[in-house]
Amino acid sequence: MTSCIIIKHEDITSLAICKILRLIFYEEDFEIEIQNKETLHIYLWNVKKIVIWQTVLQFITSQLSVGYGFGSNIYEAFTAAEDSLQKTTKIIYPQA
Repeated sequence: MTSCIIIKHEDITSLAICKILRLIFYEEDFEIEIQNKETLHIYLWNVKKIVIWQTVLQFITSQLSVGYGFGSNIYEAFTAAEDSLQKTTKIIYPQA
């Protein structure tokens, strides 16, 4: 199973978030991709869903927009994460 977490950030640098993700997932097989100045993705392979959910919750409670998804490959996981991010953004920021 492949997991994807998308993090949108404005006040924190991508480097800082990358370091946090590396600390959280140091034992896992992962790939971090910086999309632009305010958005990054992390793809993880064979990580339990509970670990993904805990990580997402940590970032959400830090006032960051986060989406997550699961799939059999990175494309399915990314699509699910984008959908999740859009739903989360509408809940947190209703005018967005």
